[in-house]
Amino acid sequence: MLAGTAALVAIPIGLWSLLLLALPYSAALALALKLVLWGTLALAYPRLERANPAAFLGLDKPPHLGWLFGGAVFIAGYSLLIHGGRPDLPPISAFYMVSAVIVSPVVEEAAFRGVLLRRLDSMVGTTGGNLATAALFVLYHVPLWLARGSDISAMGCLWVACFSVWMGYVLHRKGSLWTCIGIHALNNLMLGN
Repeated sequence: MLAGTAALVAIPIGLWSLLLLALPYSAALALALKLVLWGTLALAYPRLERANPAAFLGLDKPPHLGWLFGGAVFIAGYSLLIHGGRPDLPPISAFYMVSAVIVSPVVEEAAFRGVLLRRLDSMVGTTGGNLATAALFVLYHVPLWLARGSDISAMGCLWVACFSVWMGYVLHRKGSLWTCIGIHALNNLMLGN
C-alpha cells in the first residue's frame, strides 16, 4: 500500500515539476499540465478502486453555504490584513477566471483532498493524512512559483499549508468536496493562486 501511494504521489509531482521547470513557462501550458496530470489522477483513481467517482471524491454532496460564507469572510479578512487594510484583487481576465477560479479549484481539490487525502487518511489517520496532504500541496505549488519567476516565501508556503489543512478539515467535517472547491475558488479570486 505504501509503495502504491508513493507512486501515486511521485509520478504526477515529478512530471509536474520537471515539465514546468524544463519548458518555457506559460499559463496555458501550466493549465494543460494540471488538467492532464492532476485531472487524470482525480478521474482515474476512483475507477481503479472500483468506486463511484462522485461518491468517492465527495462530489455527491452539495456545498454547505454557511461554510462558503464563512470562508469568504475569512479570506477577505486575511486579504485585507496582508494588504494593509485595502482590497488588492489580482488582475482578473477571462483566462484567469477559467484557469484559477474554475478549473484549478476543481482539479486541485479532487486530486489533493478527494484522492490523496483519503488515501493518506487510510494509511496514517486523519491528522497525519491532512498534514501529509498539506506538505504535498506546498510541494505542488513550489515548481509553479519557480516557473512563474515568483519568489518562494515562508509566508506563501505557510498560507498554502494552512489552507490545505483547512480544506482537509472542511472535507472531513462536511464530506462535500464542493464546499472545498467553492472556498478554494474564493481564495483564488481574492488572493490569487
